[in-house]
Amino acid sequence: MRIRSSFVLSLVASLSLTLAAGAAEATPDLAVTVSQPAVAYVYQPVRYTVTVANVGNPRSAASTLRIELPETSTSPTVHLLGTLGAMTAGCTRAGTTVTCPVPRINAGRSAVFTFDLEIPETSAPVSFDAVVTPGGPDSASANNRRTHVANLRNYSYVIAPASPLTVTNRHCTGQGLTSFFECELYPSSLSDHEVLFHPGGTITIPVAGPDYAGTWSQPTPDSLVFQYTENGTPVANFVGYGVGGRCFEGVTTFPDSVYVSPYEVCLP
Repeated sequence: MRIRSSFVLSLVASLSLTLAAGAAEATPDLAVTVSQPAVAYVYQPVRYTVTVANVGNPRSAASTLRIELPETSTSPTVHLLGTLGAMTAGCTRAGTTVTCPVPRINAGRSAVFTFDLEIPETSAPVSFDAVVTPGGPDSASANNRRTHVANLRNYSYVIAPASPLTVTNRHCTGQGLTSFFECELYPSSLSDHEVLFHPGGTITIPVAGPDYAGTWSQPTPDSLVFQYTENGTPVANFVGYGVGGRCFEGVTTFPDSVYVSPYEVCLP
């Protein structure tokens, strides 16, 4: 009798563990991934795809997807860093956040959302977050968020003047700015000047007088760097990349200054 009791207790315990394991496995698990086309350029609409997959077992509850788009470094008002185009029906935008309702998803299936975003040239990587908030049980939270860093190409414009080349620079000045796009949000902040790029890599700045000069070069066909000097001392350094329209965009920095100037540098 004791043997039978022990056997029954052991069997019950084994069944309990099996049931508990089965219950633990029977939980939805929503996972987010983000993709983009292999070839994409700055200032061009790029279609980003956000996939919400149920990698768990039973069907998930209705949930919410939130896409936190990149923001400008402007202050005090923050804007979307780029231009948002078409997006999946049912998604809505408020400020720099896109929100999409996620239906119930069967195990092993997924829901796909897309949006078109045109991102400008910036001096820092541009990223955005896609976050799903489960409407019910979810066995893991680490895969509910995905940060995507935009992978964008630049345009090539080889500068090889046989005579002095007049180049037009437009710019604004501020702190923490990373893109000329931020200057264009406030047109009244823009100013411009012309410089001459000479064969051999030197610069003259007609509006600044004889004390100012500089040098320019192209480390790669899609990039441009130049330096302004005052009586031979560096006073401004620009690094930019091709953005279309025979223009380069980048940020000019100044020695020992917290201020920067995003520049648009356009060739004739």
